Amino acid sequence: MVVEEMLNSTEKPERITISLIGSKLGIRALLEKHLDKLPITNQYLDSVKESRRDFQLRRIKWAVQELKSQGEITKLWKVLRKAG
Repeated sequence: MVVEEMLNSTEKPERITISLIGSKLGIRALLEKHLDKLPITNQYLDSVKESRRDFQLRRIKWAVQELKSQGEITKLWKVLRKAG
């Protein structure tokens, strides 16, 4: 499942949006143009897409974890730089 892969990835996080999910599945145009005809899919995508705030928190948690795994001291400026 694409959403689970994105959440469990060790790479720099990407915001989970309907467009990004569609791009990864190769059906972006279908989702953007005909999502109203797919009510169950629409409901699922609404439940898993991230708000900007949720994404920012996930990205900061990832940055802290990355710094810890590299053995670096966790300082605010390092977290902010790593999180981008």
